[in-house]
Amino acid sequence: MNGWEIEFNILLFIAAFAWVLFYLKKKKLSVFFGGLFLFAIISFVLALFIAPDNFGVLRLLCHALFAHGIILCIAYFIIARNHNKYFSVLCLFAALLISFAGLDAFLVEPHWLKISRTKIKSKKIIKPIKIVVLSDFQTDKISEYEKNVIDLALNEKPDLILMPGDYVQIENYAERMSLYHELNFLLKEKKFGEEIPVFAVQGNVDMDDWPEIFKETGVICLTSTTKTEKENFVLTGLGMEDSFNQNIKIQKENKFHIVFGHSPDFSLSYPPADLLIAGHTHGGQVCLPFFGPLLTLSQVPRKWAGGVTRMDENTLLIVSKGIGMERDNAPRLRFFCRPEIVVVTVIPE
Repeated sequence: MNGWEIEFNILLFIAAFAWVLFYLKKKKLSVFFGGLFLFAIISFVLALFIAPDNFGVLRLLCHALFAHGIILCIAYFIIARNHNKYFSVLCLFAALLISFAGLDAFLVEPHWLKISRTKIKSKKIIKPIKIVVLSDFQTDKISEYEKNVIDLALNEKPDLILMPGDYVQIENYAERMSLYHELNFLLKEKKFGEEIPVFAVQGNVDMDDWPEIFKETGVICLTSTTKTEKENFVLTGLGMEDSFNQNIKIQKENKFHIVFGHSPDFSLSYPPADLLIAGHTHGGQVCLPFFGPLLTLSQVPRKWAGGVTRMDENTLLIVSKGIGMERDNAPRLRFFCRPEIVVVTVIPE
């Protein structure tokens, strides 16, 4: 735990302790709900002043909810048992609900990988194309999870693998290069890029040395916007900055045209292509039922930020929810937003 996290938790504990003492003195629900509102305000203000960045704010608010929140609910359950049983049961229910949500968000969903499949029909192709999309590994260590992702992707036996960026999120040069070499060794061991064509572009957390990850693997690293023509299709890989360009001009092709980049923002230019593929959003990472993602860090509508969107009768947009999570100071969680490998099969119509 970082120093700023410890400072936040100490100050918030003092505020929570004062709230409980005041409730013990008054034993009124108005004191509880007033204190709850004040506790939420104090948590937010402290997070804004103490956290080093916006992701740090979110991390501290998770401390407030999943640590202090559960402890406070249990405390009020015990305190209220003798004078307000209904309120006591409500506090117990809240403690259990927050606990189960926390277990799911931090321990279950981050590695509860799924394979999302989409089938497309097109008159422009003469034989099927199977595409696997591996987006946003965004890791700071190699574990069995990452190894399993590579195995599952190769087991699909695709015709093409696309990687829309965000591979490693480590600022320290020595640590980053060490992980690059470890990941590179894994890819070589799995013969990644040797038999199946793999194209990779840069993500916004990737440093300029990101091609080192794929050195001597056979993976084709596109460091700028590049068009590649194949027998059955045309592939345009966007440079990182171009993927964020909402006014980018992309040439129309006669063959089945796939455009992929890190951010889905480029889709707002409505490119004259058949299939648009992106990552970046992580599907929001935290989604609420009937509402969707709380935060996407993208200009596209929230409903576009994960999954399949029909842009028009000729164009389909697929935004991967990604493999990994935001690192550094961000809370490492997923909620109602499982990581995914995307498999797209294009068949002749």
